[in-house]
Amino acid sequence: MRSYIYVILYALLTFTFISCSSTSSLHDDEQLYTGMKRIDFRVQHSDSHTIDTQAEIEASLACKPNGAFFGSSYYRMPFPYRLWIWNAFSAKESGMSKWIAKTFGTPPVLVSDVNPAMRANIAETVLDNNGYFRGRVDYKLMPGKTKPTGADSVPRARTAKIAYTVDMGPQFVIDTVIYKGFTDNELKLISDEQPLIKSGEPFSISKLDAERNRIYDSFKNHGYYFFQKSYLTYMADTVSVPQRVQLQLCKIDSIPAEAQRQWHISKTIIQVRRHVYEQPADTFGGRRFAVVFGGERPPIRPYVLMQDVLLRPGSMFSQRSLTESLSRLTAKGIFSSADINMTPMADSLHMTINCTLDKPYDLTLQANYVHKTSGRGGPGVGIGLTRRNAFRRGENLSFNLNGSADFSIGRTAGNSTNFDIVADVALEMPRLLVPKFLKLRRRWYNPPTTVTRVSFETINRTGFFRRNIFSAELLYNFQTSHSSRH
Repeated sequence: MRSYIYVILYALLTFTFISCSSTSSLHDDEQLYTGMKRIDFRVQHSDSHTIDTQAEIEASLACKPNGAFFGSSYYRMPFPYRLWIWNAFSAKESGMSKWIAKTFGTPPVLVSDVNPAMRANIAETVLDNNGYFRGRVDYKLMPGKTKPTGADSVPRARTAKIAYTVDMGPQFVIDTVIYKGFTDNELKLISDEQPLIKSGEPFSISKLDAERNRIYDSFKNHGYYFFQKSYLTYMADTVSVPQRVQLQLCKIDSIPAEAQRQWHISKTIIQVRRHVYEQPADTFGGRRFAVVFGGERPPIRPYVLMQDVLLRPGSMFSQRSLTESLSRLTAKGIFSSADINMTPMADSLHMTINCTLDKPYDLTLQANYVHKTSGRGGPGVGIGLTRRNAFRRGENLSFNLNGSADFSIGRTAGNSTNFDIVADVALEMPRLLVPKFLKLRRRWYNPPTTVTRVSFETINRTGFFRRNIFSAELLYNFQTSHSSRH
């Protein structure tokens, strides 16, 4: 502890008596960057798209100087002490000096490190991406006062600010959008949803990417299993109509034949493992459905898995249904891993569901000690045991026992012991446990669950009362939509 105090005192004393110069370690060809001037935007037309583009340009040009005020690229604190510490200790050879410079100091940010020419080029790319094809970004160095340094005795301008000028030029807008090279069925899929690129809107690369993603997702959700996003490309004409862009969204010529047709699921194969090293060898099923497992019987009933899988034999492939099915399987809480694979056959897909069961038991132990301001205290213990997939239908059976006691501390007379004991048994089922005539024939947003719980509690207060409480609970959880949960 005393050594750390000496280090801090040494640093503070040195900091007090050294010459507090920000440029003392600079060489003759270096300039300290001291921030940006306010960017000079020259705009012909201003709207929300222009404001968003300006914010993106400002982010691409921003660079913090030494001693930046709350990370600002424009304002600095009057005392960049971390830079001063670096200048004072970084050139010394002792291990203590190097440690102080590395721990408490920061190296100078030079104009060459900022590289304003490269940042101006990046900002011009931002202009192009947002429809300002004739925009230009220039910069100018604003040197500070001339003075010599310890490394260079010739008076020079040792600091400089950077002033950027952004001439945005005219804003180009979308004139027409043509979808070229698509079949009638593909054009129908494209028009089923509202397009993200509309005539008269400002040109934006991000909007073009979003529209391509929309079409790609639509194709993948309607059977085009092998379709790739790279098969879609844009052609733009910015010359025919002044300040307008004529767009064509096309498919490339070299698309494989399998990517231009819709695929259906012809067979479902379920592979269930009790642990990752098990090799399933037994199979039962038929032409469109099969279960592969090890042992005398499947460790989980197949219909428990299939109720969470939205893709069935005979249905069209859908990436959205595949993702949701996988999410439902992993949410059951009984699998350590689960995945769904597609195997292309001659004219269809075979879907393989691979599931590995998690460890069958979970055991939790806890202990604590409580001391109260009334002078009483005592220990508490708890144990919990959970059996996953208890009855081969995805159920989780849990048992919990908790107890606590408290007694007078430091007293010999009137010492009494109070205790609480709570025991409960709960069964969570991945379905609604209701009579058949009440069952709703509908597709839930997420699989419903039913929780039954029975508990017993004993509360003993010696000399006052003893209470036994028995309770039973039946809880239904179901979700009918993204925002409606019951």
